[in-house]
Amino acid sequence: MRRPLTVRRSVVAAIVFWPLALAAQQPERRELRGKLTVIQWPLVEIGGKRLYAAPGARIVNTNKLTLTPNMVAPDTRVTYELDGQGQIRVIRIAAP
Repeated sequence: MRRPLTVRRSVVAAIVFWPLALAAQQPERRELRGKLTVIQWPLVEIGGKRLYAAPGARIVNTNKLTLTPNMVAPDTRVTYELDGQGQIRVIRIAAP
């Protein structure tokens, strides 16, 4: 009779601790700031550093609409996130 109780405890423990294990694996997101100038996509310059945009990177304006690189004026204030390889994952145009 003890066996079903052990199985139940294992299932409950898995349900409770699974989200915690997944949350621990997620990298912390940091939003960096700078002024964006598109050199030749995917090469951009932000804050004097030349960075590459990751495949599938997006440029998003304040209305959450996606922009193409030619629509962004030079020296536009932005916040951006880097992926694990140091490439830009998303660029958000900062509010004026």
